[in-house]
Amino acid sequence: MQRPIIGIVERPELQTDSVSVTCSYDGNRASILKSGGIPIGILPTQPISYFGKSPVKVGELNIFEKEALETQLQLCDGFLLQGGNTWYEYDAFIIEYALKHQVPLLGICLGMQALANYLTNENKVLDKTYKIESDINHNNSEHIVRLTRDSILYGLLMQREIKVNSYHNYRAHDNEAVIKGYALDGTPEVVEVPGERFMIGLQWHPEKDYDTNDDSRKIFNRFIDEAVYYKRFIKEYK
Repeated sequence: MQRPIIGIVERPELQTDSVSVTCSYDGNRASILKSGGIPIGILPTQPISYFGKSPVKVGELNIFEKEALETQLQLCDGFLLQGGNTWYEYDAFIIEYALKHQVPLLGICLGMQALANYLTNENKVLDKTYKIESDINHNNSEHIVRLTRDSILYGLLMQREIKVNSYHNYRAHDNEAVIKGYALDGTPEVVEVPGERFMIGLQWHPEKDYDTNDDSRKIFNRFIDEAVYYKRFIKEYK
């Protein structure tokens, strides 16, 4: 059977020679490959440099840009929303597509925040995160996340508490319907879309410790398994 294709949503970056690029991070690409998927990049379709621009300055996708983006999405059996600094309308478009077509989705760090924002705010693009004020260091550290018993992640890992890495300064707003894991200071750390087989956001970076952390490998393996299920039993019949 063919391996599933996972679309990595690329992020704006600036090279050392001040050249603006969009990129996928090696940890994500490698983790998908190790778990049995085939990674491809999903490129934003507005013909501009995104780096350093807010979503307002970038502007809305027009009908042709949406069609070009959807053409890329149709190739994929799963989506990975990477971490980064800012999300854009194309992130919301991809989330909407995933919901409509039941495509497995894994959001990491910023990707988790974009998913939480889409599910809990009327404006799907405007960044509603806010600065963390806590005794727990969430930037370049490790801490405990407590999972709810009704979460997909708890069913996968069979642990109420897991230790995760952490590289962020901002937090999503709380919403008990979709937040399924919290740091001990109450910071939302896991988002799950109710009723979906696998649409999950993680505030941490499982790709960074894939080789040394069983939980991280289990998450990516489940993601790829769900992409296989989508490819065999959902996509083929649409």
